[in-house]
Amino acid sequence: FDSYNSNYYLGGISSGAGVLLSFNTTSNTPSFISNAPMSNISEIDMSTGKIYNLSVDSVGYISVNEYDIYTGDEIVLGIISEPGVNGIVTDALSIDANNGILYYVGFDNSPATCLYAIPVRDQVFSWTKTTLLTTAAGNNFSSVHYDNVNNILFASNAEYNSSGNYTGNKVVEINTTSGEVIERGLLAGFPYYLGGSSSFDQNSGSFLLVAYDSFFNEKMI
Repeated sequence: FDSYNSNYYLGGISSGAGVLLSFNTTSNTPSFISNAPMSNISEIDMSTGKIYNLSVDSVGYISVNEYDIYTGDEIVLGIISEPGVNGIVTDALSIDANNGILYYVGFDNSPATCLYAIPVRDQVFSWTKTTLLTTAAGNNFSSVHYDNVNNILFASNAEYNSSGNYTGNKVVEINTTSGEVIERGLLAGFPYYLGGSSSFDQNSGSFLLVAYDSFFNEKMI
């Protein structure tokens, strides 16, 4: 969602090609952009209106791509090299729209859970990697969101004990400098979550996530 321009975007496939559906929530006007890049690992820069996504064309190489909605231009900003890493974590991408830094929570070849920081507005492509300092034996980070008002990176973290048993889902804050994972609260009473359903209200600082209780009732928390 491009909140500065009130445009809601949804990627899809039509006749085997990627398309982008746009709906303006102020005028209630839909539009259709053909031959647009499609990815479920995408994020929009609210300051520039450009869409960024990650893709893997071969094992160990993650492409960082930029798509300009208004011109239709798509370019590869650069490649992150992580030998042995195969695939990307979905729903783990967010952007600091104030400074143009794309954040991705994924794995390296250790394997360790890391925070990748990619300045997407710089003339020269670069990236940094910070190992996350987790407090549980197993972690599954998703629903990554950047609070552009308070400059804080948030995520949902499903934790597992040393036996591999699920112990709960927490909303956490990730220190983008040190990699420290700070617990904000346990989402008790919700054993299941709907992937790709989260959002963040920049005005109120509310983290929104669709979840299911033990009776499989769908709720917004």
